[in-house]
Amino acid sequence: MISRIKIFVSFCFVVLTSCTTTREYPRCYLFRSPTSEDIRSSNVETERMLKDILQIHEFWIGKDAVVVKTTNEHHRELAQVWPEIGCINLRRLAPETGEINDKWIVSRCQDYIEEILKRDDSTNKVPRTEIAAKYPDFTCH
Repeated sequence: MISRIKIFVSFCFVVLTSCTTTREYPRCYLFRSPTSEDIRSSNVETERMLKDILQIHEFWIGKDAVVVKTTNEHHRELAQVWPEIGCINLRRLAPETGEINDKWIVSRCQDYIEEILKRDDSTNKVPRTEIAAKYPDFTCH
């Protein structure tokens, strides 16, 4: 009897940890409104990162967000790198070589996206509008 219980518990653990969930990851275009070419280029980079690096194959890319269906483990991995990927810098120079203001805006965007992602994990969800009100110094186009 005890071995049956152990097998059942092991089975439940495997089933529960391999369940997939769907989650939205926001995207923010910085400094100017994106052209169709900017969006296409960003989509190609995002798709390559999801498929080739993170091995995630169920996702849908939109202009303002990417919806991903995967395991909780993959969601945790993606949430760690998404703030850098979700803030799409449309300046010609990278923020590392740009003006200090550019670096600051990109950093604020990353903070914003990180806070949005944390919101989705919490039980007491803070409305997105409340989070956005804390970041009036940059614009997501």
